[in-house]
Amino acid sequence: MDLSPPATLADVIADGLIEQAGYDLTFPPATKTEIVALAADPHMLDAPAVLRIFPGNRKFNATRIARIVRGEWEWLASRTETVNIPQFLGPQVPSEELLYAARTLYANAPVVLVPCSAEEMLVFVLDAHGGQPPLKDALLTGLPRIEAGFARRALRATAAFRGLGIHEDAYAVEFSSGDRVELENDLPVSLGPSQHRFADMRSDGSYLAAEHQLLFDGVFPRPDVHVDAQQARARLTPAHGSPVLAGAQIVAVISGSTWQWAWAHPQLAPHPCAQVAHALRQFGQAYGIIPLLTPRMPAQRAHDIGLLTALKPVAGLYAHGIAPLGADNAVTLLQHPALILPPPTEAAIVATLKSSVDSGVDTQRAIATYARARGITTHGTHLVAPDTGRLIEVTPGQGGPSVRVLDTH
Repeated sequence: MDLSPPATLADVIADGLIEQAGYDLTFPPATKTEIVALAADPHMLDAPAVLRIFPGNRKFNATRIARIVRGEWEWLASRTETVNIPQFLGPQVPSEELLYAARTLYANAPVVLVPCSAEEMLVFVLDAHGGQPPLKDALLTGLPRIEAGFARRALRATAAFRGLGIHEDAYAVEFSSGDRVELENDLPVSLGPSQHRFADMRSDGSYLAAEHQLLFDGVFPRPDVHVDAQQARARLTPAHGSPVLAGAQIVAVISGSTWQWAWAHPQLAPHPCAQVAHALRQFGQAYGIIPLLTPRMPAQRAHDIGLLTALKPVAGLYAHGIAPLGADNAVTLLQHPALILPPPTEAAIVATLKSSVDSGVDTQRAIATYARARGITTHGTHLVAPDTGRLIEVTPGQGGPSVRVLDTH
């Protein structure tokens, strides 16, 4: 599909987002910048310059594209004149968005700000393209930054920038290079080819998570959960009974309406309670699972895509509780001998399969994974209850399967 001209600043930013993320992998942030040479005319558009960048004491040719004077951004770039968008016309309030947009206009190259005085700062774009990073690296870094509504545009712009063909359907965007981005609600969830897909993770975790949660609710009814982050332990106080200590791994914090991974939470990331969260991030990096790499997202989106269910097979922990963390809530995976599933029974299997599952779950895959993990014999499309020998008929349907026990006698 053709890339339409940008109509808003957000469009311009989306057009460069993935490539800029890729270039930033090979160009570390400047700690100090010196102007070696600069065209004398202070009003010249695209004024050529030479800069010295630290660390590394490297010289780069550069182009001055804007100045910031007393908190006001003034464009000095010829390329803004061809884009009829308000933020490119007249003085602006300085922002990161303007920096991203400037990079898009100038082939996504790095941008540096150089102070000239207490009141003035110059904005330069560098001629610093040291070879285009591999597409997969750019996608892995850029896709987690995409805002809702801009994924397809960002992917089309990346294809155009690299001169690649692109094929789109309702569920994915595939480049002629073979790289494939799977989408849910028009946001990226998986980058392939890969042996793991987000949708499969969610299906694989569905019924194992459901059975563990049923056990948790039975053993620790309506518990108060309090986590010691430094010790990676939780105190579970059920509605009736004595407190119990359990292993605890905080995977995310819900603050207001935002889900933030523990690996991205500055107070939690250094502590043992975030070890699983770090492992989830590494898994996401290795297998292209984009939600595991997205530092924060709307909590509603995490719920809608079944993120908590999907992460459990990777974590190897299936029971969870919600613990207070100041004014926020910590999504916490729990480990305790009482939470080890007993051998499966007909009653437990039926209760598990009747549990509600996340939308988008492949029910047949979820049931097969559950039966295999629990050592339940299957007979055609039926499961065999180990304790009674009766067949459990599972019929996939809208909103979850219907479950019926057949009397085989």
